[in-house]
Amino acid sequence: MSQGKEFLRDEEASFVVERIKKALGPDMERLFDEILGPKGAEDLVRFLAVSQRCMKAREEKGLTVREAASLLKVPQYHLRGIEGTRGISIHPATLEKYIDFLGLGDWFDEWKRGNSDVYQRLMRRKGYR
Repeated sequence: MSQGKEFLRDEEASFVVERIKKALGPDMERLFDEILGPKGAEDLVRFLAVSQRCMKAREEKGLTVREAASLLKVPQYHLRGIEGTRGISIHPATLEKYIDFLGLGDWFDEWKRGNSDVYQRLMRRKGYR
């Protein structure tokens, strides 16, 4: 990962994804591109830091996904999408609310600065405008 950072930058994510695709073969590469789109695999890899950080913060609060969703008054599947258990399915309003709830605002702002392209693509995904 980047010098002392807790998340991958674009070139690092591209390197990881290329190695994964090479290891899994051309059929998996086509599947990645079909399901996630041309930059989807890199976006997923780069968003993993957010997913993991949210999951860890929630667990440190002693909450299950169900409990956190209830407190936030959002569907559980929104939080599962953020935490990565349902692929890269992010509802922007829920993401911002969850980040605030978990007290990760400053960290997330740093992640967004380093990953603004990913953030913009995630926010434009079908159904989440």
